[in-house]
Amino acid sequence: LKLAGVVLAGGFPEEVLRPVRQALGWAYSAHLALVKQDYTPAETLPSPRLLQAELVESHRLPSDLAARLSQVRELTAPPPEGEDAPPPSLAAAEGFIQAVQECIDLGERLAAEMAL
Repeated sequence: LKLAGVVLAGGFPEEVLRPVRQALGWAYSAHLALVKQDYTPAETLPSPRLLQAELVESHRLPSDLAARLSQVRELTAPPPEGEDAPPPSLAAAEGFIQAVQECIDLGERLAAEMAL
């Protein structure tokens, strides 16, 4: 996520997409590893249904944050082949970083509460 902040500060919002998406994968999977002992964190994004069942419905991830992260997931996905998608605005890219950081911060608090 720090890389995303650096490239954004340099004025390259289009370069934010990949590191934000990777950080989101790590953040989501770290949350899942807290609640599912057999889950191994990775940068790959878990399925939305798994996230809904394990994190949102159990109130481990607030629904408003989950909705914002879902939008980050959608807007950082690579465009279909042949589509020339515009880069995000600076404000949108800042919002992506902020939402993922909130998810990371929440995970750190949950881990501390669980005394990990």
